[in-house]
Amino acid sequence: MNIEGMEYECLEQLIRTNSLIKARYLLIQFHDFEKDSHKRRDLIRKQMEKDFKNIYTFEWMWELWIRKDE
Repeated sequence: MNIEGMEYECLEQLIRTNSLIKARYLLIQFHDFEKDSHKRRDLIRKQMEKDFKNIYTFEWMWELWIRKDE
């Protein structure tokens, strides 16, 4: 997911509707375009940790997540 700042809205909606769990792997590039990017990223990552394991993070470049039941 490299959607130039829209990853926040997309992921927040997927989490809100419990649809994120449908994915096995998530490769995400978070962007630091807005002043609240850090806060939104941290909140999304915390929510993702319930069902996904972070494999690697290159901060503000790429993060790979895998669903825990895989």
